[in-house]
Amino acid sequence: MAMLSAGLLSGAAAFLAASAWNSSRFSILLFLAGIAAGAVAWLMLARERGQLQAVLEEGSDAVAVMRLRADGRFALAYANRQARQSCGFSSAPDAAPPLLHMPVVLEKLRAAAAGRQGLQEELALPREGAQPRWLHCQFIPVPRGAALVMRDISAHKIEEKETRENRLFLQSLIEYLPVLIFAKSFRQDNYDKMVVWNKTAEHVMGYSAEEVIGKTNGEIFPSKVADTLNALDRQMLAAPKVVTIPEFPYRRPDGALSYLRSISVPLFGDEGKVDYILGIVEDITARRAQEWESRTQRAELAAINDSLPVGLFRTDAEGKVVYVNATFERMMDMPFEQIARVGWHAALHPEDSGTVLEEWAHAMHNDLPYENTLRFVTGKNRILWASVKSAQIRMDGKVRGYVGSVDDMTLRLQAEQEVLKGERWLRTIADNLPALIAYVDKDQHYRFTNINYEKLFHREGAQVLGSHVSEVFGGEYYAFTSSRIDAALRGERVSFEREGTDRAGHRRYWRVEYIPDVQNGKVSGFYSMVLDITESKELENRLRTLTRIDSLTGLANRAWFNEKLAQAIADCDTLGLHLGILFLDIDQFKTFNDNFGHHGGDLVLREFSRRLTACVRHTDTVARLAGDEFVILLIGNHGGLETETVAKKIIAEMQHNILLPSGPCNVTTSIGITIRRAGETDAEVLLRRADEALYVAKSQGRNSYSSVL
Repeated sequence: MAMLSAGLLSGAAAFLAASAWNSSRFSILLFLAGIAAGAVAWLMLARERGQLQAVLEEGSDAVAVMRLRADGRFALAYANRQARQSCGFSSAPDAAPPLLHMPVVLEKLRAAAAGRQGLQEELALPREGAQPRWLHCQFIPVPRGAALVMRDISAHKIEEKETRENRLFLQSLIEYLPVLIFAKSFRQDNYDKMVVWNKTAEHVMGYSAEEVIGKTNGEIFPSKVADTLNALDRQMLAAPKVVTIPEFPYRRPDGALSYLRSISVPLFGDEGKVDYILGIVEDITARRAQEWESRTQRAELAAINDSLPVGLFRTDAEGKVVYVNATFERMMDMPFEQIARVGWHAALHPEDSGTVLEEWAHAMHNDLPYENTLRFVTGKNRILWASVKSAQIRMDGKVRGYVGSVDDMTLRLQAEQEVLKGERWLRTIADNLPALIAYVDKDQHYRFTNINYEKLFHREGAQVLGSHVSEVFGGEYYAFTSSRIDAALRGERVSFEREGTDRAGHRRYWRVEYIPDVQNGKVSGFYSMVLDITESKELENRLRTLTRIDSLTGLANRAWFNEKLAQAIADCDTLGLHLGILFLDIDQFKTFNDNFGHHGGDLVLREFSRRLTACVRHTDTVARLAGDEFVILLIGNHGGLETETVAKKIIAEMQHNILLPSGPCNVTTSIGITIRRAGETDAEVLLRRADEALYVAKSQGRNSYSSVL
């Protein structure tokens, strides 16, 4: 109307001027021409505004224009379809959507209206019983108010959260594994530098991550160690393969000596060359020490970039570009004139352009929105990955053009590829560890398992994931470990050993570690690592047995006898029984060694031991303390009577000659007897009393027994 009024005024002015200089007919013609010019200008402006409003109405963003009233409150001047449908904007009086009740929104609207500059904010709108709805809001100054442009970024926020949680989980897994994990780069940009060094590496090797990351072997370790490690690196680069070193010594900076077992794994880049060497090292010092002691007395995108600027374009009904925003120009590295001349699709990658126009035409012909992920070649020959969305602009029931958006996904896709690469590395680590590795959530369901679960349970990993611990291991094992799981879910680190049988019926031993996953002070679950320690456990048991048996007679030795005596004293107090001790030696044993040699003496000791064992019950204990000294433990209800009965039986048994290769020989024994007194706990006192009784028996002429009670 302003344009039309201006035209009328200009026509009137022309008429008055002409009246002064020309005839009245000419003046009337000039007046009419002015009015026509104003009307044409007004009609052109109305058409331009209609086209712009159509772009907003059919766009994928929600747009609302707010006018600042004289009373300081905002009133809705315009809201496009997206704002009305998805954000609750309405022209009804006092029908403000929830968004306008948020103080931060009103604050930003006022700032935009007052400051004449654009602002932006990401807002979370709570929804009952569902995840909050996230909006990216732009506050744009307009005359007498501000425009609010809103985009729903909820899906992006969820994806961002999941990616962050996955990376944190995998990093935590590497960081807190009870084995040393390191990775060394052989990429051109970081050649021969250490890039991964977990907490176990710090503990085992004695170097902090700050001392190691980004440095070469020579900058970290003493020269001799560095030379050895460099030689191993060269060997791996020359012939890449998984290399295991079963055992090697390592001296920490503090001088402590430890023994390690390592697995080195080459990680290949896109060109088939070794980009990284992954090392998995286990500290076997304690295990090796146990084995050694038993033998001789006696062994873890980049975050995804969000809020990327979005390019907008609009075409006429024939597909010719009539508008692009500045972001679109920057994305394509092309000015609007060039884009309008060649079309938005001319920048498509050659491998994508063949099918895009057909898909576009099909979607538009069938009145469907178009959406695809495409590659573009920008004006600077840069490859740009983008999500392209487009819809029809309809006016009066006819297609007047198309509006579309181009969202740059290049950085996001690159970040996702880096995350996937990192996940592959971490999976490689977990699958190459000699253990069952898993993550169990707070509801005791498996959320991660390594490949060893598939090997042990003959189930695909997908079949284990989501399953409850009791479903995977069975009720018996769950009953055994449920209290320990509860402890881990309370934040306690749990370590225990378990004995059982495998599917083939073989007895196995496992060491189990539960490591709580504490996030923001709350336990979200726990990491589980199960190591098979059967081999070392069986060796330990065998060696323990060997250290408790007298090698000549097969009887208990002094160490085992001391254990049994202490246990017998405790059992007698608990059960109310009597404990008798018989202390024996062979009369004149030295003469057997003198007459028959040490071999003959050994034969006498063996036969003497056999006869002693035959004279007692299987629940009694016969032990050889040293030389020809023997002791018998008797537990029963009748202490004195039982001990004398056994003593007589032994003396009678020894009346039979022992046959040696050189002929028969007569062997007798003297026996000292004592009975444990009520409440007596000192084993040494008991033995000393029995020894005194033995001395009495010998002084009485041997081949007899005597008691000291």
